[in-house]
Amino acid sequence: MLKRLWIAAARMMFVSACGTGGRETVATNELCLVSEPIYVSVEDDLTTETARAILRHNEMGAEMCGW
Repeated sequence: MLKRLWIAAARMMFVSACGTGGRETVATNELCLVSEPIYVSVEDDLTTETARAILRHNEMGAEMCGW
């Protein structure tokens, strides 16, 4: 679970570092190819901050990739 959060955080930083224009479209397309929603199991023990990070990741993916 923690590994998936680190990957999601790295992906968010990658996308936020891109400028506008053509590069942004390329970054979005690449993100959608390698990223997927994060699902939480009932066994997971989440902090409020972790739950918010997962929600932000999933909302971004829904907006950018149509999850």
